[in-house]
Amino acid sequence: MIKKKILFILMLVFILEITAEIVRNPLFPKVSSLGNHILKTLSFEWLQQFLFPSLQTLTVGIICGTTLGLIIAILISDFEIIETSLLPIINFLRNIPSVAKIPIIISIFGIEQKARITSIAVSVFFVMFLPTYYQSKETNSQYLEFQHIYKLNRLILS
Repeated sequence: MIKKKILFILMLVFILEITAEIVRNPLFPKVSSLGNHILKTLSFEWLQQFLFPSLQTLTVGIICGTTLGLIIAILISDFEIIETSLLPIINFLRNIPSVAKIPIIISIFGIEQKARITSIAVSVFFVMFLPTYYQSKETNSQYLEFQHIYKLNRLILS
């Protein structure tokens, strides 16, 4: 079965190569020229110029969104004053579609690195905030009593 698939792919590539040679259509380039362009694109310079900055932006955005989501979820679940003031705002912002948040982020930060990091951080924030908040609210009351008796930090019990 695998041999038939490989044979079919090879025949398809062969037919495309011959067709591209007969019909000089720029929309259907030769497969060999596509391979050459891919090898040129995947060079170390391309990695340095495009891939590494994108991965750096992604990493910083994930770290910022995760950190903010965890910290705010723990603060909101521990203090009622913060919960009553921030939870409605967070729920309102969470229900706005991501497509609608992007123009707001661009208008505030411009089209720069900050806007990209912020859009990633906002997306990750809600993913981290909701489970942390609900799990923190569902903490067993016996654990909280244990915390008060032994004067432990809440993060130790988590």
